[in-house]
Amino acid sequence: MMRRGFCLALMLVVPACNQRFDFDTTASSGGAGGVNGAGVAGGGGTDAGSSQGGTGGITAADIELCQLRCAVYGLMCHPPNLSCVECLDDDDCQRVDRNYPVCSGGSKLPHRCVKCTANAQCRVAEACVPDAHVCVPACGEDEDPICSAQGPKPECAVGHGYCEGCFDDDDCAALTGTPHCSDSRVGCVQCRSDADCADRTDAQHCDPVLTRCVDCRDSRDCSSSQICDRWEHICR
Repeated sequence: MMRRGFCLALMLVVPACNQRFDFDTTASSGGAGGVNGAGVAGGGGTDAGSSQGGTGGITAADIELCQLRCAVYGLMCHPPNLSCVECLDDDDCQRVDRNYPVCSGGSKLPHRCVKCTANAQCRVAEACVPDAHVCVPACGEDEDPICSAQGPKPECAVGHGYCEGCFDDDDCAALTGTPHCSDSRVGCVQCRSDADCADRTDAQHCDPVLTRCVDCRDSRDCSSSQICDRWEHICR
């Protein structure tokens, strides 16, 4: 209760951000200068903490305001576009939820906390599934018994070295709430894309990390006056 009360108090004094979680900035003569001594380089800027320089119109003051706004919602400021994201590095994830300790990259899951992005981040005898970013039993042959509990049609994906739990939606059709086989075939999920959530009125977006239908994945899915709750994935 104290945490939510603190956030509410800050929200009263911190202006709302727009629907992209990209904050309005005032044009200036150069790119971002440093915050705490680390610059965001622009065309004519420096990396030594100057508040002047470069192209792009982002100043150190803009970044500091972005950091304050994002912190209200338990998020991090991503300086290049002043957007609020779940993480910038692994430490950001581990401070919040050790079940999702790795900060992802790439275009599908940018700056999201996930379970893994490489095999080394999984336990012994487990492999990281690249698309799903989850750790599953590792295997070495088609009928590897370690895969027996992975899903309705367990089999080893020998080429990838991990257990698959299904091959298509037919394998998942009898399962309540998870009728689709995931893209990586790791197991049955509620959704693979927004199309799988189209018949819902309360959750029309498919979250690629949670593999279930949610109200919002981030604040771009909310109206301009709302933000996406990172814990419940509801626009507030």
